[in-house]
Amino acid sequence: MNMKKTVLVVCVFWFGLAACYGAENLLENGSLTEGSPEKIPGWIFSTSSGISEESKVAIAEGKVTWARAEEGEKRFLEIQMPEPSDAHVWWLQKVKVLGGLSYQLSLEASASGDRMPRGEAGVFFTTADGKWLGYQPIPNFYVTGDWKRFSMTFTPPDNAAIAGVRLGLDNPGGEVLRIRFGDVVLTEK
Repeated sequence: MNMKKTVLVVCVFWFGLAACYGAENLLENGSLTEGSPEKIPGWIFSTSSGISEESKVAIAEGKVTWARAEEGEKRFLEIQMPEPSDAHVWWLQKVKVLGGLSYQLSLEASASGDRMPRGEAGVFFTTADGKWLGYQPIPNFYVTGDWKRFSMTFTPPDNAAIAGVRLGLDNPGGEVLRIRFGDVVLTEK
């Protein structure tokens, strides 16, 4: 086999492999297979900055709990409010992006509680020096008791350098709730 044919075969193989397995997930540990209930590589919980005093108090009093959990083969990030609370809290992971390119965010979610919670999933954008550029939620993010896949395609503003994937729970009614997020994938389109 000559060199051109070898290169062609290798290219076809790699492009075929990429098509079969999709684009690379830009998120660390998006499958949530790594970590323990207390420490989840790649993900942080909003316990320090950016949340209201009411949410900080709710966390301190144990009215909000979070963990990486599993049921059978399924692994997920979870937020629970075992006691009534008005907290608004979230899981977060930041990644570098290029403004003007298209990306796709895809994830699974399910919920339970006194009522179906007002879940939140989306992406915020900042400049390299941390200036806020905006937030884009996943449209029609209505979570039920069954696992459901949600996705959106988005294009960061031209001056964006960071995208933050945010998976949260907003509980304005102060009820007992639980929301779960799994198989989180962020890819370049």
